[in-house]
Amino acid sequence: MYTKWLQILILSHVIISIEAAALPFQHTTLNRHIQLPLLKRNPGSLLKRSVGDISTLELYNELKTEYLIKMSIGTPPQEFIVAFDTGSSDTWVPSVECPKEECTSVTFNSSLSSTFKPANMSFNITYGQGHIAAKYVKDTMRLGNTSVEEQMFGLATSVGGRIIAPTDNNITSNGIFGFGFPGLTANSNTAQAYDPFVFSLAKKNLISDPIFSVYLGSMNDDGWSGELMLGAINPKRYTGDLKYVPVQHNIDYKSNKQDYTYWSIGIQEINIIKNNQSLSVNLSTTENKNSTFQNAMLDTGTTYTYLTKEWSDRIVRLVTQQQTIETDPLHGLYMVDCNLRTSQIKLELVIASSSQPVRWQIDMEDLVLSSSSGGNQCGFGITFDNKSKNSNLVIGDTILRSSYLVFDMGQKRVGIASAVGMKSKVT
Repeated sequence: MYTKWLQILILSHVIISIEAAALPFQHTTLNRHIQLPLLKRNPGSLLKRSVGDISTLELYNELKTEYLIKMSIGTPPQEFIVAFDTGSSDTWVPSVECPKEECTSVTFNSSLSSTFKPANMSFNITYGQGHIAAKYVKDTMRLGNTSVEEQMFGLATSVGGRIIAPTDNNITSNGIFGFGFPGLTANSNTAQAYDPFVFSLAKKNLISDPIFSVYLGSMNDDGWSGELMLGAINPKRYTGDLKYVPVQHNIDYKSNKQDYTYWSIGIQEINIIKNNQSLSVNLSTTENKNSTFQNAMLDTGTTYTYLTKEWSDRIVRLVTQQQTIETDPLHGLYMVDCNLRTSQIKLELVIASSSQPVRWQIDMEDLVLSSSSGGNQCGFGITFDNKSKNSNLVIGDTILRSSYLVFDMGQKRVGIASAVGMKSKVT
């Protein structure tokens, strides 16, 4: 599906949470970190190394929609390009058993790997653009020069929808690499969580610190323009100070208990900064009147930012100064004047913290999406999901790319700073 201003890939996640045990992370002074490039793309229609070794992988960014990363599985390695996703925890790639009409590109052949082990468990996940049926297996998994032996992951035997799609540059996303908490892993047979790859790195002390940091780059930077660093922070990618906010618990829908699942932060206020005045978006509703903030997950696997329709409507009205809101009937995106991209208007998220709230300001340049047709109407990077409730608001790439982000697995917090070259402000 397409819009005239932007091709869309939206990955929304089913909440399948499992209570996770605390991981014995240790902070060390060893220089063990991995620097990885990221690829941003648009769909055509997301072994122990030696101490001191540093490798570089990039995030690929093509046409403003999804970020991809290179990885490999098995012995000898079988290489894949997969979506970098902080909004899910399971990593999966298509199996050679997947029908060719569903898995049209590279597939994993377990018979070619000497380190492959079956796990005799299966799972299903539904995304906004499709679904998969997969089985859990174990094998050696690698990012750059770091690896984890017997890492649990999924082999998809069926893929429905548009999850796997080639790009205009013949880059195909062949799966998803999950960076969420263990409690979000979708082990449907045993209800027992396992450690995703990045948590395995931290638990096995294969990285200097139990963190990973992300620089997505500008919306207009296509190709291998982003960066993922495991175990360290790159001070060249941000300006000012990192402001840390705690990760909030979410409801485990299997046990109905609070647990760490998503990288969720608590939104206390949303303001529009205009003409040096702060205009408040009132977040009070009958559903959240007893809460001081609303959870919103930081999800690199989702292109747009999803709030409730009520809040999204208020934001667009304050930004445009119009009571009549125009939306694209096919995708539900708001249509706004493209000239707003060069305005001085800011969106401000006020985030709950253990001390004083952190204020995260995002420029309209990141939120107003340029039209490929060259017209005066542009899409707006904040929208809504009619099925969305307050418990699963999503902060997607339209906001995340404005800042440098540090995901701290050990202290369960997120660091936010202004990304180099971007107009965001974090105080």
